[in-house]
Amino acid sequence: MSLEALQSRLSENIQRISNFLEQLPEAFLQQSPDHRWTIAQELLHLTKSNMGTARLFSQPPEQLRKTKNPSRSYQEIVQKYQTKYATAKPPRGLRGVQPDEGASVDKATLIDQWNKACQTLLKSTESWLEPKWGQYTVWKHPLLGVLTVQEMLYFTTFHNEHHANVVEEKHGKLKKSS
Repeated sequence: MSLEALQSRLSENIQRISNFLEQLPEAFLQQSPDHRWTIAQELLHLTKSNMGTARLFSQPPEQLRKTKNPSRSYQEIVQKYQTKYATAKPPRGLRGVQPDEGASVDKATLIDQWNKACQTLLKSTESWLEPKWGQYTVWKHPLLGVLTVQEMLYFTTFHNEHHANVVEEKHGKLKKSS
């Protein structure tokens, strides 16, 4: 998948979540139909994750490690993540991207944080040219291992799409039960 196609897909997923959040009644933010994260916690997790990724992408290549291995494909990253996530005990995010347990956030604040994080993320992806994005590692993901810039962008795109699906599904369940 080309960098341009990936940036477009990431942008579409971000816009999908933005539209969802704008339309979501505030009463649903602090609810969860499955006794796991609330919709607000899902979105706080994704906001923190996107902001962290933006910080990683903002580093100049000279500050990163070169890799000797070729980047895995988008599908390889997604399949490995899904396999590892399904067997993780418990399947949870990193401590740094966990939503604050019990923290309440109002819709306006969440929208503001989401928009800032996503603008920063999208801008940070513009600084990476395709020939270089597979040459440097940016992070060691707890489930995926060491990731190149290219692989991190693959994961971030998938991660946003995954959480878009999760919050839409939770919202659907909450609407049916109310």
